[in-house]
Amino acid sequence: MLSKRRQNLLSLMPDNHYEDQEELEKGIELLGRVSRSRKDLIALADNKIAAIREALKEELVPYDQKIAHIASGVKFYVGKHRDELFPNFPTRKTAKLVSGSLKIRRVPPSIKTRATSEFLESIVKKGGLFTKFTELVSSLSRNFLRVKLELNKDAILADPLGSKNAIGIELSEESERLYIIPAEVDAEHDVSAGEQSSAA
Repeated sequence: MLSKRRQNLLSLMPDNHYEDQEELEKGIELLGRVSRSRKDLIALADNKIAAIREALKEELVPYDQKIAHIASGVKFYVGKHRDELFPNFPTRKTAKLVSGSLKIRRVPPSIKTRATSEFLESIVKKGGLFTKFTELVSSLSRNFLRVKLELNKDAILADPLGSKNAIGIELSEESERLYIIPAEVDAEHDVSAGEQSSAA
């Protein structure tokens, strides 16, 4: 049994039993018009959504500024009273409060250097492997295979000084992040805990 809405839609449908090529041409032409109308409707909706998002972005600015201001003050307080809030750190990384909780998490070092094709090629050349590598790539290509060069991040992080001296890799230093989790809402605000900010 078809629903009433489905029946109404079917009643508006054009006849699609084409008897000859002329009717077929008209059907294809109609298909194009309907498809264009559908695209126009989607474009109109997208424009409305974009306008709503733009308006919302402007309305959110004061909220974002207030959140950043409050978070800055929390971070400043935590910096001054860290031992009270997080005794036995790093064993205890969470401070439970009535209004929410605070968490400090270590952020491990990461690779700052971008692994561009030129940079990777320079490493291969510096290691005296360029000829062998191009021969390998050529051999693999003949067998419908290819190889992708990428940095060995585990090896770099295990020997940051060696990788810097050998191929010029730059790493970000290990840091900390402070996560502020109000009990009021299901939200988490994170700020860098490595530097103290003023509570102005």
